[in-house]
Amino acid sequence: MPALSILAAMSRTSAGNERLAIWMAHQKRCVYCGEPIQLRDLEIDHILPASLENDPLKLNRLKAELRLSPHHDKDTIINGEKREPIVIASISLGGQRTMVLTPPGANLKGVPITVSGLKKVPGSIAIDLPSGSMILFANSFNRLWKHSVPKDCKDVAGKRISLTYRHF
Repeated sequence: MPALSILAAMSRTSAGNERLAIWMAHQKRCVYCGEPIQLRDLEIDHILPASLENDPLKLNRLKAELRLSPHHDKDTIINGEKREPIVIASISLGGQRTMVLTPPGANLKGVPITVSGLKKVPGSIAIDLPSGSMILFANSFNRLWKHSVPKDCKDVAGKRISLTYRHF
């Protein structure tokens, strides 16, 4: 790549030296998929690639790998207006997992985001989700309580798929 092109590419969303260093440190490959990438195409202004916005399955897989929350109902836009669902139903398929509910106002600072860590939070509730189970939340509950299905490497067998339905 000619020097002028490198300079132009380096100006995209990050300081030039940092962009070049990150690109070189990852052997000129995409951090997420490992495919070769041109410096001019490298985006490092966010954790999640914008190219996955229209692919929720890949986006949620990546969020799970990065230990990020997969979806926030408060971010849902319907007909140009922010909306929250009235009821949320989630069906768990595949390997059994445990959902942990933590109560309103629980201090999670320093708590490991694992089933065993979250179960130690005072007032928390653990619910086993065998394949085919369904859990139903009213949005008022969903707004107050935090819920997660954290990865616990010890007791996890098989892949899990969660189908979530939101009634607006």
